[in-house]
Amino acid sequence: MLCAGFSWGSLDSKVLSKFLNEEVWISREESKKALDKALSKVTTILQCMEERDPRFGSQPHKSGSYIERLQVSDPDEFDFMVPLEEFPKLVPVKVPFQLQLQHPSPPVDKSYVAVCLHLFPYTSPWQKNDVSELVQEGRIIIPKKVMSTFKKNVIQALETMKQRGSVDVHQLRQGTPAVTFTMTHNRNEIDVDLVPFIKDPFVTWSLPWPRFLRAWPSTDKIEKVKKTGVDLVAKHPLYWRYSFSRAERVLLEGIDSDGGCRRASLQILKKIRIDFWERKFGKVLVSYHLKTVLFWACEAYPQSCDWTDLSTSFKRLVDILIYSLSHMHLPHYFLGSDVNLFRKDCWPKLYNLCYEVKKFRRNPEWYLEED
Repeated sequence: MLCAGFSWGSLDSKVLSKFLNEEVWISREESKKALDKALSKVTTILQCMEERDPRFGSQPHKSGSYIERLQVSDPDEFDFMVPLEEFPKLVPVKVPFQLQLQHPSPPVDKSYVAVCLHLFPYTSPWQKNDVSELVQEGRIIIPKKVMSTFKKNVIQALETMKQRGSVDVHQLRQGTPAVTFTMTHNRNEIDVDLVPFIKDPFVTWSLPWPRFLRAWPSTDKIEKVKKTGVDLVAKHPLYWRYSFSRAERVLLEGIDSDGGCRRASLQILKKIRIDFWERKFGKVLVSYHLKTVLFWACEAYPQSCDWTDLSTSFKRLVDILIYSLSHMHLPHYFLGSDVNLFRKDCWPKLYNLCYEVKKFRRNPEWYLEED
Protein backbone atom coordinates (compact mmCIF):
# COMPACT_ATOMS: atom_id res chain seq x y z
CA MET A 1 0.00 0.00 0.00
CA LEU A 2 1.16 3.56 -0.67
CA CYS A 3 2.12 5.70 2.28
CA ALA A 4 1.94 2.93 4.85
CA GLY A 5 3.16 4.10 8.22
CA PHE A 6 2.70 5.37 11.67
CA SER A 7 -0.10 4.84 14.18
CA TRP A 8 -1.46 7.58 16.41
CA GLY A 9 0.73 9.17 19.03
CA SER A 10 -0.65 10.78 22.16
CA LEU A 11 -3.29 13.44 21.53
CA ASP A 12 -5.24 14.94 24.40
CA SER A 13 -8.42 16.93 23.76
CA LYS A 14 -7.03 19.67 26.04
CA VAL A 15 -4.11 20.18 23.65
CA LEU A 16 -6.51 20.44 20.71
CA SER A 17 -8.78 22.85 22.61
CA LYS A 18 -5.83 25.09 23.43
CA PHE A 19 -4.74 25.10 19.78
CA LEU A 20 -8.31 25.85 18.73
CA ASN A 21 -8.63 28.79 21.12
CA GLU A 22 -5.19 30.31 20.56
CA GLU A 23 -4.40 29.55 16.91
CA VAL A 24 -7.64 28.87 15.04
CA TRP A 25 -10.49 31.03 16.20
CA ILE A 26 -10.45 34.57 14.84
CA SER A 27 -12.59 37.59 15.63
CA ARG A 28 -15.94 37.33 13.88
CA GLU A 29 -16.43 41.05 14.53
CA GLU A 30 -13.31 42.05 12.59
CA SER A 31 -14.19 39.61 9.81
CA LYS A 32 -17.70 41.05 9.58
CA LYS A 33 -16.33 44.59 9.20
CA ALA A 34 -14.11 43.46 6.34
CA LEU A 35 -16.99 41.48 4.78
CA ASP A 36 -19.36 44.46 4.98
CA LYS A 37 -16.78 46.65 3.26
CA ALA A 38 -16.29 44.08 0.50
CA LEU A 39 -20.03 43.48 0.13
CA SER A 40 -20.72 47.21 -0.23
CA LYS A 41 -18.14 47.46 -3.02
CA VAL A 42 -19.43 44.32 -4.76
CA THR A 43 -23.07 45.42 -4.60
CA THR A 44 -22.22 48.83 -6.07
CA ILE A 45 -20.25 47.20 -8.91
CA LEU A 46 -23.03 44.72 -9.72
CA GLN A 47 -25.75 47.37 -9.67
CA CYS A 48 -23.73 49.46 -12.09
CA MET A 49 -23.17 46.38 -14.26
CA GLU A 50 -26.85 45.44 -14.26
CA GLU A 51 -27.81 48.80 -15.74
CA ARG A 52 -25.53 48.05 -18.69
CA ASP A 53 -26.07 44.26 -18.93
CA PRO A 54 -29.06 42.79 -17.02
CA ARG A 55 -27.87 39.24 -17.73
CA PHE A 56 -25.69 39.51 -14.62
CA GLY A 57 -27.64 39.84 -11.37
CA SER A 58 -27.09 42.61 -8.84
CA GLN A 59 -27.78 40.56 -5.69
CA PRO A 60 -24.62 38.63 -4.75
CA HIS A 61 -24.75 35.42 -2.72
CA LYS A 62 -22.18 35.28 0.08
CA SER A 63 -20.05 32.15 -0.15
CA GLY A 64 -16.83 30.64 1.17
CA SER A 65 -15.35 29.92 4.58
CA TYR A 66 -16.67 33.03 6.37
CA ILE A 67 -20.32 32.34 5.62
CA GLU A 68 -19.79 28.64 6.42
CA ARG A 69 -18.18 29.66 9.75
CA LEU A 70 -15.01 27.78 8.84
CA GLN A 71 -12.61 30.71 8.52
CA VAL A 72 -9.26 30.11 10.25
CA SER A 73 -7.06 32.93 8.94
CA ASP A 74 -7.13 36.71 8.71
CA PRO A 75 -10.22 38.14 6.97
CA ASP A 76 -8.45 38.96 3.70
CA GLU A 77 -10.41 36.82 1.21
CA PHE A 78 -14.15 36.78 0.47
CA ASP A 79 -16.22 34.99 -2.14
CA PHE A 80 -19.46 36.14 -3.75
CA MET A 81 -21.55 34.23 -6.27
CA VAL A 82 -23.23 36.32 -8.96
CA PRO A 83 -26.42 34.82 -10.46
CA LEU A 84 -26.84 34.80 -14.23
CA GLU A 85 -30.35 36.00 -15.03
CA GLU A 86 -33.04 35.56 -17.67
CA PHE A 87 -32.34 31.99 -18.75
CA PRO A 88 -35.01 30.03 -20.60
CA LYS A 89 -34.85 26.23 -20.37
CA LEU A 90 -31.33 24.78 -20.29
CA VAL A 91 -30.55 21.20 -21.23
CA PRO A 92 -27.32 19.15 -21.18
CA VAL A 93 -25.81 18.69 -24.64
CA LYS A 94 -22.86 16.97 -26.31
CA VAL A 95 -20.32 19.48 -27.60
CA PRO A 96 -19.84 19.11 -31.39
CA PHE A 97 -16.32 18.11 -32.44
CA GLN A 98 -15.92 21.25 -34.55
CA LEU A 99 -16.60 23.41 -31.50
CA GLN A 100 -14.05 21.44 -29.50
CA LEU A 101 -11.47 22.23 -32.17
CA GLN A 102 -12.32 25.94 -31.97
CA HIS A 103 -11.88 25.95 -28.18
CA PRO A 104 -9.01 23.56 -27.30
CA SER A 105 -9.36 22.64 -23.63
CA PRO A 106 -8.50 19.97 -21.04
CA PRO A 107 -10.55 16.74 -20.78
CA VAL A 108 -13.41 16.63 -18.30
CA ASP A 109 -14.95 14.14 -15.88
CA LYS A 110 -18.54 13.66 -14.72
CA SER A 111 -18.45 16.87 -12.69
CA TYR A 112 -18.73 18.86 -15.93
CA VAL A 113 -21.61 19.42 -18.33
CA ALA A 114 -22.22 21.47 -21.47
CA VAL A 115 -25.57 23.28 -21.58
CA CYS A 116 -27.66 24.48 -24.46
CA LEU A 117 -30.49 26.99 -24.80
CA HIS A 118 -33.61 25.56 -26.37
CA LEU A 119 -34.92 28.77 -27.78
CA PHE A 120 -38.16 28.02 -29.56
CA PRO A 121 -40.61 29.56 -28.80
CA TYR A 122 -38.42 31.86 -26.65
CA THR A 123 -35.83 34.49 -27.32
CA SER A 124 -33.09 35.21 -24.82
CA PRO A 125 -30.32 37.76 -24.28
CA TRP A 126 -28.01 34.73 -23.91
CA GLN A 127 -28.35 34.15 -27.68
CA LYS A 128 -25.74 36.86 -28.26
CA ASN A 129 -22.40 35.83 -29.72
CA ASP A 130 -20.45 37.26 -26.77
CA VAL A 131 -21.61 34.36 -24.55
CA SER A 132 -22.85 31.53 -26.82
CA GLU A 133 -22.37 29.73 -30.13
CA LEU A 134 -24.93 28.29 -32.51
CA VAL A 135 -25.14 24.49 -32.88
CA GLN A 136 -27.78 22.22 -34.32
CA GLU A 137 -29.62 21.83 -30.98
CA GLY A 138 -29.74 25.58 -30.25
CA ARG A 139 -27.07 27.79 -28.68
CA ILE A 140 -24.39 26.41 -26.36
CA ILE A 141 -23.51 28.75 -23.51
CA ILE A 142 -19.70 29.01 -23.58
CA PRO A 143 -18.17 29.47 -20.07
CA LYS A 144 -15.00 31.08 -21.43
CA LYS A 145 -17.06 33.72 -23.25
CA VAL A 146 -19.26 34.33 -20.21
CA MET A 147 -16.21 34.92 -18.00
CA SER A 148 -14.64 37.27 -20.56
CA THR A 149 -17.87 39.29 -20.87
CA PHE A 150 -18.30 39.34 -17.09
CA LYS A 151 -14.78 40.65 -16.50
CA LYS A 152 -15.22 43.32 -19.18
CA ASN A 153 -18.43 44.45 -17.45
CA VAL A 154 -16.70 44.59 -14.05
CA ILE A 155 -13.93 46.82 -15.46
CA GLN A 156 -16.45 49.06 -17.26
CA ALA A 157 -18.47 49.39 -14.04
CA LEU A 158 -15.37 50.46 -12.11
CA GLU A 159 -14.53 53.01 -14.79
CA THR A 160 -18.09 54.36 -14.69
CA MET A 161 -17.82 54.62 -10.88
CA LYS A 162 -14.41 56.28 -11.32
CA GLN A 163 -12.87 53.66 -9.02
CA ARG A 164 -10.68 51.83 -11.52
CA GLY A 165 -7.55 53.12 -9.79
CA SER A 166 -8.61 51.95 -6.30
CA VAL A 167 -9.30 48.34 -7.32
CA ASP A 168 -6.85 45.93 -8.95
CA VAL A 169 -8.65 43.44 -11.20
CA HIS A 170 -6.58 40.28 -11.69
CA GLN A 171 -6.05 38.43 -14.95
CA LEU A 172 -8.44 35.57 -15.67
CA ARG A 173 -6.81 32.19 -15.04
CA GLN A 174 -7.97 28.98 -16.72
CA GLY A 175 -9.59 26.64 -14.23
CA THR A 176 -10.65 29.46 -11.92
CA PRO A 177 -14.38 30.32 -12.08
CA ALA A 178 -13.94 33.79 -10.60
CA VAL A 179 -13.05 37.35 -11.46
CA THR A 180 -10.78 38.45 -8.62
CA PHE A 181 -10.04 41.99 -7.54
CA THR A 182 -8.03 43.44 -4.67
CA MET A 183 -9.26 46.32 -2.54
CA THR A 184 -8.03 48.02 0.65
CA HIS A 185 -9.67 47.97 4.08
CA ASN A 186 -7.99 49.60 7.10
CA ARG A 187 -4.68 49.61 5.17
CA ASN A 188 -4.99 45.87 4.59
CA GLU A 189 -5.54 44.27 1.20
CA ILE A 190 -8.64 42.13 0.65
CA ASP A 191 -9.03 39.75 -2.29
CA VAL A 192 -12.61 39.45 -3.53
CA ASP A 193 -13.76 36.63 -5.83
CA LEU A 194 -16.84 37.20 -7.98
CA VAL A 195 -18.14 33.87 -9.29
CA PRO A 196 -20.86 33.99 -11.98
CA PHE A 197 -23.15 30.99 -11.62
CA ILE A 198 -26.24 29.47 -13.17
CA LYS A 199 -28.61 28.83 -10.29
CA ASP A 200 -30.20 25.36 -10.17
CA PRO A 201 -30.93 25.11 -13.93
CA PHE A 202 -32.22 21.53 -13.95
CA VAL A 203 -35.82 20.46 -13.37
CA THR A 204 -35.03 17.24 -11.48
CA TRP A 205 -32.32 15.96 -9.13
CA SER A 206 -30.55 13.25 -11.14
CA LEU A 207 -27.33 12.83 -9.14
CA PRO A 208 -26.16 9.63 -7.36
CA TRP A 209 -26.84 11.10 -3.91
CA PRO A 210 -27.95 10.27 -1.27
CA ARG A 211 -26.36 6.83 -1.23
CA PHE A 212 -28.32 3.71 -0.36
CA LEU A 213 -28.51 2.70 3.32
CA ARG A 214 -26.78 5.81 4.61
CA ALA A 215 -27.82 7.24 8.01
CA TRP A 216 -26.40 10.77 7.54
CA PRO A 217 -27.64 13.35 6.77
CA SER A 218 -31.22 13.22 8.00
CA THR A 219 -34.14 12.84 5.61
CA ASP A 220 -35.21 16.43 6.29
CA LYS A 221 -31.69 17.68 5.50
CA ILE A 222 -31.61 15.66 2.27
CA GLU A 223 -34.87 17.23 1.12
CA LYS A 224 -33.54 20.69 1.91
CA VAL A 225 -30.36 20.01 -0.08
CA LYS A 226 -32.37 18.77 -3.06
CA LYS A 227 -34.62 21.83 -2.86
CA THR A 228 -31.52 24.04 -2.91
CA GLY A 229 -30.36 22.27 -6.04
CA VAL A 230 -27.07 22.11 -7.90
CA ASP A 231 -25.59 25.13 -9.66
CA LEU A 232 -23.13 25.57 -12.53
CA VAL A 233 -19.89 27.61 -12.56
CA ALA A 234 -17.51 28.47 -15.40
CA LYS A 235 -14.41 26.47 -14.44
CA HIS A 236 -13.64 25.15 -17.96
CA PRO A 237 -13.55 26.88 -21.37
CA LEU A 238 -16.36 24.75 -22.86
CA TYR A 239 -18.03 22.85 -20.02
CA TRP A 240 -19.77 24.12 -16.91
CA ARG A 241 -18.85 22.49 -13.62
CA TYR A 242 -21.41 21.42 -11.07
CA SER A 243 -21.20 23.62 -7.98
CA PHE A 244 -22.52 22.43 -4.63
CA SER A 245 -21.54 25.52 -2.66
CA ARG A 246 -25.09 26.35 -1.59
CA ALA A 247 -25.94 22.68 -0.95
CA GLU A 248 -22.81 22.25 1.20
CA ARG A 249 -23.78 25.26 3.23
CA VAL A 250 -27.11 23.53 3.95
CA LEU A 251 -25.23 20.43 5.13
CA LEU A 252 -23.07 22.53 7.45
CA GLU A 253 -26.01 24.39 9.00
CA GLY A 254 -26.56 23.01 12.50
CA ILE A 255 -24.01 20.24 11.94
CA ASP A 256 -23.09 20.39 15.64
CA SER A 257 -26.55 21.08 17.02
CA ASP A 258 -26.08 17.87 19.04
CA GLY A 259 -23.05 19.39 20.79
CA GLY A 260 -20.54 17.57 18.56
CA CYS A 261 -17.01 18.55 17.53
CA ARG A 262 -17.25 18.22 13.75
CA ARG A 263 -16.77 21.87 12.81
CA ALA A 264 -14.00 22.44 15.37
CA SER A 265 -12.15 19.35 14.10
CA LEU A 266 -12.30 20.62 10.54
CA GLN A 267 -11.10 24.09 11.53
CA ILE A 268 -8.10 22.63 13.37
CA LEU A 269 -7.21 20.50 10.34
CA LYS A 270 -7.54 23.52 8.03
CA LYS A 271 -5.19 25.54 10.23
CA ILE A 272 -2.62 22.73 10.32
CA ARG A 273 -2.78 22.52 6.52
CA ILE A 274 -2.00 26.24 6.24
CA ASP A 275 0.71 26.38 8.91
CA PHE A 276 2.60 23.18 8.09
CA TRP A 277 1.71 21.45 4.84
CA GLU A 278 0.97 24.35 2.48
CA ARG A 279 4.34 25.94 3.17
CA LYS A 280 6.13 22.78 2.06
CA PHE A 281 3.89 21.40 -0.69
CA GLY A 282 1.90 24.40 -1.95
CA LYS A 283 -1.83 24.17 -2.54
CA VAL A 284 -2.04 20.56 -3.70
CA LEU A 285 -4.30 19.99 -0.69
CA VAL A 286 -6.94 22.70 -0.30
CA SER A 287 -9.78 23.56 2.05
CA TYR A 288 -12.36 21.95 -0.23
CA HIS A 289 -10.58 18.60 0.09
CA LEU A 290 -10.80 18.83 3.87
CA LYS A 291 -14.46 19.83 3.84
CA THR A 292 -15.14 16.80 1.64
CA VAL A 293 -13.29 14.62 4.17
CA LEU A 294 -15.63 15.93 6.87
CA PHE A 295 -18.73 15.02 4.85
CA TRP A 296 -17.45 11.48 4.24
CA ALA A 297 -16.60 11.16 7.94
CA CYS A 298 -20.10 12.27 8.94
CA GLU A 299 -21.58 9.64 6.64
CA ALA A 300 -19.23 6.93 7.97
CA TYR A 301 -19.90 7.92 11.60
CA PRO A 302 -23.52 9.13 11.62
CA GLN A 303 -24.32 8.96 15.34
CA SER A 304 -24.08 11.92 17.74
CA CYS A 305 -22.01 9.83 20.16
CA ASP A 306 -19.33 9.52 17.46
CA TRP A 307 -18.51 13.23 17.71
CA THR A 308 -18.66 14.14 21.42
CA ASP A 309 -14.89 14.01 22.03
CA LEU A 310 -12.66 16.52 20.22
CA SER A 311 -9.61 14.26 20.00
CA THR A 312 -11.57 11.28 18.64
CA SER A 313 -13.41 13.52 16.16
CA PHE A 314 -10.21 15.09 14.88
CA LYS A 315 -8.49 11.71 14.54
CA ARG A 316 -11.34 10.48 12.33
CA LEU A 317 -10.76 13.30 9.86
CA VAL A 318 -7.02 12.72 9.76
CA ASP A 319 -7.45 8.97 9.30
CA ILE A 320 -9.83 9.45 6.36
CA LEU A 321 -7.47 12.03 4.85
CA ILE A 322 -4.55 9.59 5.10
CA TYR A 323 -6.62 6.79 3.61
CA SER A 324 -7.56 9.05 0.68
CA LEU A 325 -3.97 10.18 0.15
CA SER A 326 -2.73 6.58 0.38
CA HIS A 327 -4.98 5.63 -2.54
CA MET A 328 -4.56 8.96 -4.38
CA HIS A 329 -8.35 9.11 -4.53
CA LEU A 330 -10.76 11.44 -2.75
CA PRO A 331 -14.26 10.90 -4.18
CA HIS A 332 -16.52 13.88 -4.67
CA TYR A 333 -19.10 13.80 -1.89
CA PHE A 334 -22.15 14.30 -4.14
CA LEU A 335 -20.89 12.75 -7.38
CA GLY A 336 -19.15 9.73 -5.86
CA SER A 337 -16.06 7.74 -6.84
CA ASP A 338 -16.33 8.58 -10.56
CA VAL A 339 -14.94 12.03 -9.71
CA ASN A 340 -11.54 12.12 -7.99
CA LEU A 341 -10.82 15.48 -6.35
CA PHE A 342 -7.06 14.78 -6.34
CA ARG A 343 -5.67 16.01 -9.66
CA LYS A 344 -3.36 13.52 -11.34
CA ASP A 345 -0.66 16.11 -11.98
CA CYS A 346 -0.51 16.67 -8.19
CA TRP A 347 0.00 13.00 -7.29
CA PRO A 348 3.80 13.19 -6.76
CA LYS A 349 3.44 16.02 -4.22
CA LEU A 350 0.39 14.36 -2.65
CA TYR A 351 2.40 11.17 -2.18
CA ASN A 352 5.04 13.12 -0.24
CA LEU A 353 2.34 14.99 1.65
CA CYS A 354 0.83 11.66 2.69
CA TYR A 355 4.08 10.73 4.41
CA GLU A 356 4.10 14.12 6.14
CA VAL A 357 0.55 13.63 7.45
CA LYS A 358 1.60 10.19 8.70
CA LYS A 359 4.46 11.85 10.60
CA PHE A 360 1.95 14.27 12.11
CA ARG A 361 -0.21 11.35 13.22
CA ARG A 362 2.78 9.73 14.97
CA ASN A 363 3.48 12.83 17.11
CA PRO A 364 0.61 15.35 16.80
CA GLU A 365 1.20 17.16 20.09
CA TRP A 366 4.71 18.17 18.95
CA TYR A 367 3.14 19.99 15.98
CA LEU A 368 0.32 21.53 17.97
CA GLU A 369 2.50 22.79 20.83
CA GLU A 370 5.32 24.07 18.62
CA ASP A 371 5.99 27.79 19.13
